[in-house]
Amino acid sequence: MFKNRFQVPMLEIGKRIGKDVYFDLNIQSGHSAILPNQLTPTLGINQSFLGVTLRANKGDRVHIKVKNSLDKTTTTTLAWDETACQGRWGPHQPIQPSGTRLSGFDIVQNAATLWYRSHQIHQTGKQVYQGLAGMFIIDDESAKNLNLPMEYGVDDFPVIIQDKDFNKNGASTYIRSMSDRMMGKKGQTVLVNGVINPVLKAKKSLLCLRLLNGSNARTYRLSFDDHRDFYIIGSDGGLLERSVKANSLRLAPAERVEILLDVANGKMPILKHNASQASSGMGMMSRMMNQNKDLSIFQIDASSVQKKQPKHS
Repeated sequence: MFKNRFQVPMLEIGKRIGKDVYFDLNIQSGHSAILPNQLTPTLGINQSFLGVTLRANKGDRVHIKVKNSLDKTTTTTLAWDETACQGRWGPHQPIQPSGTRLSGFDIVQNAATLWYRSHQIHQTGKQVYQGLAGMFIIDDESAKNLNLPMEYGVDDFPVIIQDKDFNKNGASTYIRSMSDRMMGKKGQTVLVNGVINPVLKAKKSLLCLRLLNGSNARTYRLSFDDHRDFYIIGSDGGLLERSVKANSLRLAPAERVEILLDVANGKMPILKHNASQASSGMGMMSRMMNQNKDLSIFQIDASSVQKKQPKHS
């Protein structure tokens, strides 16, 4: 079942001049090989589907140039708390087709997993569904001193979870029914970083997974099929004061959670969504519409991990 390679979005650290960091982003359309032998029209930022991962440090002055290469108006914004940044990169600056927007802000947020996305009025849900979303990772000295996994794509992984539906021709479909309008779009196919049923071949035995619910309406109840424990170390606002041991977690739309996962036993755990444990305001209707079912998210192949890892607290 899990045969597709886990895709890690390209990391963009920008051009740095002292504390000033410059990012160039291009909002574009493309085609992506999501389904076998078909190409799906998609939207992306510096790539054909989804956005590249941006990474900067607390204390940086960030400058972002966004070009809109679409034939429709769009805009981008960064999801932060009210103290995360000082400056502007907000939704009230629409970018017309072929237009460009310059934004700048100071990062005052502690280490955290954030995300940036379309926030075009009346089009936010659809444009995010089509791919206009990506992670923005903030680092700080305190986090670097904790000896956490921080090597991007090696032991530190973005995990953007989305659910979608597709036509027979491979195109993704958005609002198709009254149920979609009433309860929000819930697709029957789950993607991680734009890939169906991916398998992550782990090289290290201690992994940091930055989980982002990029779905429009589905709340996930996540756990591993072997019921293994993990440690929750961060939430939307950044790292927790202390890690929390758990074997499941609830992840609402737009929510982010960072977890530490030990895979030293070399097994192949599967991250799953348990629908019976996920809260739903219209649970009976969801079940009648076959929108409330268990889903497999992705698998980790730990058969080749390096056994020696620093201990975590």
